[in-house]
Amino acid sequence: RNPFATAGIGLLLLGFAYFFQSIEWGRLIPPPARIGLAWLASGVLGLVGARVSATRPLWGQLVQGGAAAVAYLATYVALAVFALVPPTVAFVLFGAISGLLVWRAVREDSKVLAAVGFLGAYAAPLLAMQGSAPLALTLSYGLLITSVALAIALLRGWLELAVYAHLCAAGLAAATWAGGHEPLSTPVQQLLVNAYGLQFVAFCVGWVRRRGPDERASVVLGICLTIAVVVYLALQYWLLGTNAFT
Repeated sequence: RNPFATAGIGLLLLGFAYFFQSIEWGRLIPPPARIGLAWLASGVLGLVGARVSATRPLWGQLVQGGAAAVAYLATYVALAVFALVPPTVAFVLFGAISGLLVWRAVREDSKVLAAVGFLGAYAAPLLAMQGSAPLALTLSYGLLITSVALAIALLRGWLELAVYAHLCAAGLAAATWAGGHEPLSTPVQQLLVNAYGLQFVAFCVGWVRRRGPDERASVVLGICLTIAVVVYLALQYWLLGTNAFT
């Protein structure tokens, strides 16, 4: 709300960016040390954000989101640029960052932190495996993450998170399928797709039982139903081809 403070922060960030750009990092700090410093900065930011959230939730959540962003970026650079960690380790690190962020979101009742955490969780196999993860593994992983997101959405009453989970699941499936993987066998295809549909049925039944009449007739719930049906049909088409509709 203070334009002078906003302008000052902007100039400060630009100054830091120019300062860091002018430093010859390759000679001063080797790559492992750079990644280590980034992780250290992420940890410090996360601890500061958690403490600030006790009195100023908005600022604390912003700092925690920034800490997660630094950790995601450091892990990706360590994997893709410097090859300091293998894909499996990077995948575990991405999952750990996402899990920690979702845990903080539940503790602080923050839908924004949950959204950032689940976005990182869905993107983990794509970032860590560079699109080379097996199709069955990626889709099974997406199914597991969706079940966790739907469970949290049901318990916390975050209906928007259910819609978000369906969109992310569709994005993960589309990105994985675009990688040109070998098709799965028909039994495995149907197991995965029908498990996705059953997840949504269980979520809807649980939501109707736990919520009042107004929430049962929510427009968001209708949107969630529409997205789930579209994703289900899309998965059928991607996995079975035209045989899904003929």
